[in-house]
Amino acid sequence: MKYEKLSKEIIAAVGGRNNIVSLVHCATRLRFTLKDKEKVNEEKINSIKGVLLLVKKEGQYQLVIGREVHDVYLEIAEIAGIREEQAIIDVNEPIQEKEVKADIKNKDKNEIKSLLSPLDGELIDLGKVDDETFSSQVMGKGIAVIPKTGKVYAPDDGIVSAVFTTKHALGLTTDSGIKLLIHVGIDTVKLEGKYFKEIAKKGDRVYKGDLLLEFELEKMKESGVDPTTMIVVINSDDYLEVLPVKEKEVRVLDMLLTVI
Repeated sequence: MKYEKLSKEIIAAVGGRNNIVSLVHCATRLRFTLKDKEKVNEEKINSIKGVLLLVKKEGQYQLVIGREVHDVYLEIAEIAGIREEQAIIDVNEPIQEKEVKADIKNKDKNEIKSLLSPLDGELIDLGKVDDETFSSQVMGKGIAVIPKTGKVYAPDDGIVSAVFTTKHALGLTTDSGIKLLIHVGIDTVKLEGKYFKEIAKKGDRVYKGDLLLEFELEKMKESGVDPTTMIVVINSDDYLEVLPVKEKEVRVLDMLLTVI
């Protein structure tokens, strides 16, 4: 029972078996109709590893699970003794209560992509970084990392699409089509490349775990530069959502972002 722990946590968080009126699933979501919404622990649901997002819509509690949704659904149905229902066909499945601006006509909506962390550090919400260009998400959605080391690695296989002349940032187009910007530090351009060592060059083919660039973290701090590193999906509009992990810290090649 691969998803037993996850399934039991979900059942408890929605108020227990007796609170479930019905359960069906779509391409990525579990859709619960519940008796008493007061019994639902939304904070608990949002903290469960394996639940990407909670959406309340059409009188339902919809839990975004991802591609494993059918297996989790079967596990919950067995544990809770729920009659299996036919899955809902809903190819759009908007993640939030808003118009989806992405052009997804030719996109496989069931495809969910993952990005790993390019460096070690503490995670912070992109909206909280001290740089309006990134915090406003005008560049795209993503996450920020306060680095613990001065090395940046490829989070996936792909092609280096750009390297800034000041060496503090680079672009990577992954084989799955994600266009990623890794930007080390805030207002780092004023260093003019000092404390940075370019490893990967524009046009290079790189593989997950390859070293992309190095920087002297302590010297950056001593110079007064905030080393917070932004990892941004610059083609976010091509996707329904970019979801960061819920952990507070990551190591290199830990799970970082889910792109739906």
